[in-house]
Amino acid sequence: NSLRTVRSAVINRDLEVFFGLMASISSPISIDDKGMDLLYKSTKIKQMYGFHYATWEFNPFEKREYYDEAFEKDPVGTERDFGARPPLAANPLITDPNKFEANSIAEDLIPTAEIEIIPFMDKTGQRYHRAYMIDCKLARDAPRYVVFDAGHNFDSFAGGCGHLEIKQLQDGKTEYVTVIDWLMRILPTKEMEVWLDSCVDIIDYLKQFQKVSKVEFDRWNSVTLIQQIRNLGVMADQRSIKSEDYIQFVADATMGRVRLLPKNSDDENLDPPFKSAQAIGIYELERLERSIDDKRIYNPKKGKRRGHDSDDVAVVLVHLHKLCQDSQIIPTGAKLRSREARLKREQVGGQEFQMSGAGTLFSPSRIGGGINQRRW
Repeated sequence: NSLRTVRSAVINRDLEVFFGLMASISSPISIDDKGMDLLYKSTKIKQMYGFHYATWEFNPFEKREYYDEAFEKDPVGTERDFGARPPLAANPLITDPNKFEANSIAEDLIPTAEIEIIPFMDKTGQRYHRAYMIDCKLARDAPRYVVFDAGHNFDSFAGGCGHLEIKQLQDGKTEYVTVIDWLMRILPTKEMEVWLDSCVDIIDYLKQFQKVSKVEFDRWNSVTLIQQIRNLGVMADQRSIKSEDYIQFVADATMGRVRLLPKNSDDENLDPPFKSAQAIGIYELERLERSIDDKRIYNPKKGKRRGHDSDDVAVVLVHLHKLCQDSQIIPTGAKLRSREARLKREQVGGQEFQMSGAGTLFSPSRIGGGINQRRW
């Protein structure tokens, strides 16, 4: 109100513009702080100026290396208080975003498929956003696993594919690394929902070039899509991830056991609705918060702004890691006769993989001494 009064007086008396200015210096505590909101608005409002500097950038007597010890003790707090870069969440799931990104983003990774989002009209004239896979790399090196978070409105459609890489460590142990092959997301508009059969079209195309072992959906209402994908000869099911899956994902990614696709070169300068799927996935992960008892992992702003406050690509990434890592666990002994064991064997092509300390050894199923009387 005070600024409005001063500006009115300046306009009425035809004074110079600088008489109607107000300066505000802020040290924002979170990305949703009023200071960060004003900084964003300064790029849109002609008479508003915003400057974003770390302490060592505007103070000639301070240097970045003076804060090395502080960063070691509390990277999030130091980046917030002195780097003018507040965390994306108040109680973040990822406490050290710089370390997380440095250890998980694989700059040499290239998406193995290209997906295009195009408008589609059904026979009633209703228009939809439809996803088409227009190109895919031939890859038979490892089974592929696909996850969809298939909502049809707001910003709730995402999908991705990944596989496991076996890494031999210096101590002779084997490490299983989740590699993300591709990610996608669709931002529905109020006028156009998502054509959910896009999931089926993508799998039908993908399986021509890669061994798709299993597809999972996060949504409980994906029964029809699951049945259609099973009819293509691909295992499909529904499963929701839990808070411990998020925590495990962050721990594994920070330790280098997840390889994420790199962001595009222009992603840093784009608003969330226009970022690439791989960039928005990281953005969403870093906005997630954890409850004090670790029973909830959530985005407190979810659903407030289309394209800004979602977590669907983050869910796909965590779910993919869970699915890929679970694929290395093959039951043995009495459990071989269980339904779960049978499904596991079917996921890897009807054969049994036996895990050993030396890596993955392939051998035909030895149940009944190899080829049994049923002549399989």
